[in-house]
Amino acid sequence: MNVPRRFLALCAGLLLAAAARAQVPVPTQLPEQLPLPPLDTAQKTAEPDLYVQALRAIGDGRRDKAGVYLARLEARVGDDPAKGNPGDWLDLAMLHCAMGNEEQALRLFDIVEREFTPPPALMDIIAQQRSRGCYRWKPLRQWSVTAGRGHDSNVNQGASSPVFELSGGPALELLPEYLPHADSYATVSADYMAELTEAGDVAFAQVYTRRHDSMDAFDTVSLYGGIDHPWRIGDWRVRGTATIGALWLDNTIYHRQGQLQLRVTPPLPLPPNIEASVLGGVSRLSYNLLNNFDSVTTELRGILRYRGERWQGQASAAVLEDHALGTRPGGDRHGWNAMLFGRVALGGKLEGEMDLSRQEWRGASAYSPGLINLTRHQRTLAGRAALIYPLGGGHSVQLEVRRVLNHENISLFKYDSSQVLLSWNWRDSR
Repeated sequence: MNVPRRFLALCAGLLLAAAARAQVPVPTQLPEQLPLPPLDTAQKTAEPDLYVQALRAIGDGRRDKAGVYLARLEARVGDDPAKGNPGDWLDLAMLHCAMGNEEQALRLFDIVEREFTPPPALMDIIAQQRSRGCYRWKPLRQWSVTAGRGHDSNVNQGASSPVFELSGGPALELLPEYLPHADSYATVSADYMAELTEAGDVAFAQVYTRRHDSMDAFDTVSLYGGIDHPWRIGDWRVRGTATIGALWLDNTIYHRQGQLQLRVTPPLPLPPNIEASVLGGVSRLSYNLLNNFDSVTTELRGILRYRGERWQGQASAAVLEDHALGTRPGGDRHGWNAMLFGRVALGGKLEGEMDLSRQEWRGASAYSPGLINLTRHQRTLAGRAALIYPLGGGHSVQLEVRRVLNHENISLFKYDSSQVLLSWNWRDSR
């Protein structure tokens, strides 16, 4: 019996037994301490080590590919123990156990014990594997609930200037309802995510409510849900997402939205803590209270992500096209968007977050010929900073500030706003 290979089977057995006991998938990477069996020259030149390839595929989350390697190994071993190698038969048993094929794994353990008389150490591993059971997929479910209290300096996105100049006409003083109005508010939100399949399909939903102390005409409720499906094309990772949702304003549906996104992560030669991907998306927005404002928006975005021990960050940039489906003022729009995100451990339990985004839109024609002859040019800068303090048990408190500067060449739409929010969050999973 090949001792190095059996030592690999021993380690794999312990790894798989621990995974079965914890009811979680095999880790996404094989442990560094797991030795790979040395192949002699004949093996290296004649055929690949299917056992090792299958283990690596399982560790990478590619169980479909591991099944291909398992089938090839079964074909190589055959169905007659008298003509086989005891190491290959034990490999088959371990792989079937790793794939969740418990009945087949137990049958192969019986054959190994009956036909090959393995040494006591391996007999003990087989006995432990039987008692603990093989890998069983258990869908992961995660949820969170957040409640907060905040203050907004410009709830209604009122114009920064009280005077509006018509094209070729006199300056007009805006009515008070079109100027900024501050108010305090309360928010409650909840998120839920559930794995649907072992391949990684996920369903998710989110609900968000915001209630103001006095300006209840601007109370909002949003509800979104969707499905996320991952797959691979060779070493390329692909993820598709479909989302639908709606926004209610003052207890009336304001708009509905549907979105499709496709994210592709190529196998680039980057450090292990850096990932680059490309995202393409299309969304349809339908307004219930506004005529001629429905649109279809497309985006193409590049994303660079870093994940370290103390901090993580993401940078992205996108080109945007917004096609008006009706006679929307200004017609079609084109623009771009850039975003930065960072999260860092500040010391002790305290963590910090930062978001910064810049977006520009340019219209295709005059916004309202004869009244506003300008082609609208919107430039929005938004920033957010937060301090997060974990309380234990999945609970945390968060203090955040936001600032939005929406600068435009049409003064009626130019506004600034500041917000401060103190919230409590609870996260859990099973």
